Amino acid sequence: VKDGNTIKVYYVRNQSDWANVTYEVVNGTFTDSNPTTLTGVIRIGADYSDFESVVEAGKPATAPNTGYELDQDWAIVEGVNDAGVITKDIIVRISYKPKDTTYVVEYYYDGVIDNSLTEGPLNGKVDEAISQYTNNLKAGYKLVSATPITLVEDAAQNVMKVYYNTLEDLY
Repeated sequence: VKDGNTIKVYYVRNQSDWANVTYEVVNGTFTDSNPTTLTGVIRIGADYSDFESVVEAGKPATAPNTGYELDQDWAIVEGVNDAGVITKDIIVRISYKPKDTTYVVEYYYDGVIDNSLTEGPLNGKVDEAISQYTNNLKAGYKLVSATPITLVEDAAQNVMKVYYNTLEDLY
């Protein structure tokens, strides 16, 4: 190289040395325009603690489905080993869980409720399917229907009704 000449060196980042961060939401939705994947922002082989602020800052806002609450703000579910070293693309999961609620089971005979047999309030979770009930069959009656319910947050709506009618052939 002659005196006064400049050699320009360009470096190209090896993409295989960098990991992506993908955000998932469980029982909820993304509520802002932040991307759900950050491309090539974390160096593979690095200590995760060096990049934790990048992951936190890039996290999209989320909201729970109706009847759900935050279970875990965010957790790394893939890409970081037990020693805290980034090993591959990272998956971050934001989780919501169903809220607690209650329900009752009511028993009707020829269309009239028998309050002495009503069960509850019983404990459950939003979106839980309830189909089990105590068989309170009385002599001279037959089961007509017992429609399963799916629990909602408003406990007043969580009523499973079991209907029995008189056996006609006995009368």
